[in-house]
Amino acid sequence: MRSAAVVTAGALVAGCLPHVLVLAGRLPHTALAGGRIPDARTGRIASAASIPVLVAEAGAALWAGIRCERTRGVGSVLAVHAAVTLLPQLVGTPFERRYAAPVCVVWLAGAVALAARSPTPR
Repeated sequence: MRSAAVVTAGALVAGCLPHVLVLAGRLPHTALAGGRIPDARTGRIASAASIPVLVAEAGAALWAGIRCERTRGVGSVLAVHAAVTLLPQLVGTPFERRYAAPVCVVWLAGAVALAARSPTPR
């Protein structure tokens, strides 16, 4: 298992935490999505939809860490998604800037390292 895959998957799983907190009512829905979510119900729906996506991406990262012939492709896709996700985090709510953006930076770094790995023969 490549350490870049573990770092990437860990950051993605950590990214689930705010969504779990919104679903549990411990974090206001206005703390996520740049505060653009109009009501609590929509915030819960968005958080509920985000969790499976993040978990699936974490699984893909771990799978790519084992399957060396797929490492570069999966890492590249995850790096692009992390880069696109990072921009709104940096200009979002204070919660996003303080907590979500650093997690996203770790995700991006892990995904870039995963993408940069050249496949090694088995």
